[in-house]
Amino acid sequence: MATALEIYKNSITPSNRLRTNDSLGKAVFLDESEPLGEGAQGAAFKGRLDMNELTEDGKYQLALPMLAHQHLQKLLEQQPEPNGLIDKAYATASEELSDMTANAMEDIVRSTLVRQNMLKEEGRKAYCDIAVRITLDPVMVDRPRKDDQKDSVVVDFRQSRQEKYLLGLEHPNIVYHLAMGIVMPSKRAYSVMELLGGTLKPAHTMNWPLEQKLGVMRKVIDGLKLMKLYGIVNRDIKPDNIYLTVTPDLTNPWNPWVQIKLADYGIMDVENVDFTQKTVEGAHIGTPGYVSPEQVIDATKATWRSDQFSAGATFYTLFTNKSANPMPPNSPRSLVAAVDNAVNRPIPPDSIVIRPDTQLEGLEMVLGHMMKKDPEDRYDDYQELLEDIDTIEAKKLPKHSSYYHAQTVFKGSPHTTYALQERKAKFKRKAIAASIAAAVLGGATIIYFKGC
Repeated sequence: MATALEIYKNSITPSNRLRTNDSLGKAVFLDESEPLGEGAQGAAFKGRLDMNELTEDGKYQLALPMLAHQHLQKLLEQQPEPNGLIDKAYATASEELSDMTANAMEDIVRSTLVRQNMLKEEGRKAYCDIAVRITLDPVMVDRPRKDDQKDSVVVDFRQSRQEKYLLGLEHPNIVYHLAMGIVMPSKRAYSVMELLGGTLKPAHTMNWPLEQKLGVMRKVIDGLKLMKLYGIVNRDIKPDNIYLTVTPDLTNPWNPWVQIKLADYGIMDVENVDFTQKTVEGAHIGTPGYVSPEQVIDATKATWRSDQFSAGATFYTLFTNKSANPMPPNSPRSLVAAVDNAVNRPIPPDSIVIRPDTQLEGLEMVLGHMMKKDPEDRYDDYQELLEDIDTIEAKKLPKHSSYYHAQTVFKGSPHTTYALQERKAKFKRKAIAASIAAAVLGGATIIYFKGC
């Protein structure tokens, strides 16, 4: 299989433009010949979108999803369930754009990019710093016709519904996607998205205070809440796929202006939607240590609750710098071993409660709730999870989770209120038993002396 760098070299022209027939893609320039090397952008390359190079078709290609999502928001106010609304929003946006001038389309594009803090202007030049990701495998293939082996028909494996949901979707905690297209002649897909910084890997977050990590947790859940509304399942939530909008300064580990972004939709799915290319039955998709038990058995069974599990495992790493599902010592490094470990979890993760602390206790209850083996035992709604985060921030125990959730997922801790109560109860039981024994012994002694 070709490497990302080899694919990159075959996907650009001598002038560093994308080798594509798409009008928008022709306005994309690649700046560097090395992958960005951070998580989901590890196979992506830094580039820029030159606004001055956009043709009318290119402006239309950018403006369509931007305008469609504006219409989608209006439709959601009338009908809370989004089923079928995305197609209606695109149809309305397309009809509206057909009567617009190129300048009017550019106004929509510019205003959106300003809201996303992406547009840069230098004199008459206007551009965006972007990340360009090219798929390793072709998404369009020639398949022979059944009735005539000499002719072929092009089958497009791009998930068109995925494009409609992601392109133009504005949310402070979801990476902004500008465009998707096809690189020729390899027929691989390219995606253009905002350029991000570092990820939530421990090297970036290990010195962050608890309050800031709880803030990260809230932002990730906010993003997942919108994905759930649209029926989107990411299927690969992990620290390397959660980004910071600026590269973190490790000497000043938390910048209050840093925004958290969910990224990497390469294996994303949409619930209850039939695609041209469906996930292979029984395929193993996800990352060991973060993938849910049901997803590692069969990726087609993944739901928003599977993302919830992976988010819980990611938060565990955020708060402890450890894996939530460690491999047993001397276990073989194989897919079979990874699947068995994800399903059976022979080694429970260490407790988060390393000292008496109400916030840590509450956090362990919440993460235990998110990481229950049975998907139906996890949170029923992200709003409940957000409410529990509010409670933890107020230094109180959550109302939607309990000690049961923590006890059935994590190793026990002697510092929890439950453990303290158990020790007190055990001491009380011993004291009562000692008193009874003393009373019995005293009574027996009296009887003995009376008998004498």
